[in-house]
Amino acid sequence: MAGSATCWRHDEESGEDLEQTLKCYCWLYNHHIPQKALHHQPPITAMKDWQAKRPELFHKHVINHPEPDN
Repeated sequence: MAGSATCWRHDEESGEDLEQTLKCYCWLYNHHIPQKALHHQPPITAMKDWQAKRPELFHKHVINHPEPDN
């Protein structure tokens, strides 16, 4: 992830804090954590490859956002 940012915080005090933590974890999982079932690629990379091979299956472009929205 960019800089020293981390997703997991132990001091969530509100629903908004928990929502931000979950969004950050989803971004981290989808963009940076390779998955064995996807030939050791992050899900976003696998989707982009799949879209390049079968564009007729997609209605929108797969976008690799640089970092989570904070």
